[in-house]
This record gives sequence, C-alpha cells and structure tokens, in this order.
Amino acid sequence: MAATTVASMSSSPADLVREFHRAFGLDARSTPTEVCPELAAHRGELLAEEAAEVAEVSVRGPLDRLAHELADVVYVAYGTALVHGIDLDAVLAEVHRSNMTKIGPDGSVSRREDGKVLKGEHYEAGRAGGAAQTGVGAGRGRLTRAPSRARDSRRQPTLLSPRPVPRPRSAGAPAPGGGVRGAGPTTWPPARCSAR
Repeated sequence: MAATTVASMSSSPADLVREFHRAFGLDARSTPTEVCPELAAHRGELLAEEAAEVAEVSVRGPLDRLAHELADVVYVAYGTALVHGIDLDAVLAEVHRSNMTKIGPDGSVSRREDGKVLKGEHYEAGRAGGAAQTGVGAGRGRLTRAPSRARDSRRQPTLLSPRPVPRPRSAGAPAPGGGVRGAGPTTWPPARCSAR
C-alpha cells in the first residue's frame, strides 16, 4: 500500500493534481512560466480530448460517466495550469467575482435567447488574465521562460500560487505508487522542453 501524502488528505483539485504531477515526474511550476510550444500544444490536445468526451457523453449519458468526464476536464485543466505555474484557484475566484457583477443593482439579469447570462451595464471585467503574468494584485512574479527542473524545485510560491509547494523528489528517487522520478520513458516533457 502506498504511503498517504498530505495532498491525498486534501480535497483541493490543485493539491491533488500537484501530487499526481510530482508522483509521475510531470512539470509542476509555482511561478507563471511560458513553456515550450510542444508542451503547450500537448496540454491543449489533452484539454480538447477531455472536452470532446464531455460533449459526447452529455448528450448520450449515462450521468455517472458524465460526472467522470467532467472531473477529467477539471483534472487536466488544473494540470495545465500547474504546468504553466498558474494558481487556478485564485484565477477562478477572480472570474467568479467578475461574473457576479453581471447582476444589476436591482437584481436584474440579462440573458441571451439560449439562457446564457450576459454582461450588464454594471459588469466589471475580471483581472484574471493579468494574474497569469503579474500575480494576483501583486505586480510581481512576471512571466518567465521555463527553468530547468532543478532550479524550479527551489522556487518559492508567489501570490499566484499561495499554497506551499512540496519539494519534488530528486531524479532517481522512488516516487509514490512505484516507479522512479526522472527515469526512462515516464519522464515528461522531453528534455528539449524542460530546459527552456
């Protein structure tokens, strides 16, 4: 039986996905970072694949499979954010704050014909887009190129990633659930991506 880690006791998607990335030797950054085009494209393909599965099962069911596919989309989205060093919890909170301003002062809501809630005259645009480059309200943590894994493991979290980030195991160390971090074909991304 594998040892239980702190993240396993958490229900935070960010903590759970970070645990997965660390265990399987996948990128996990704590600073907003521009990654190589191959890795960015790969993450986009994973998201598109999961979204297509949600679209398919939402029409044909069953409901338990829809729940699973929705969880997969969230898991891959959080993984993609982690690869880029984006604190998706903070970004979601800002998007939520902005979305709540779509309600007028009198409680009125503007809707499109299909029911989508529209931006009213009191709508305040979110600052989530800038959060990925400057940190949430901090003006620091500028977008950088992906550092090597060794350097990245020593970085401290920024306001964009306020939770403590556990230090990854060094290459060759046993990973939770078996396997070895940084060994053989289980390491992703390829070396050409991780040093950018």
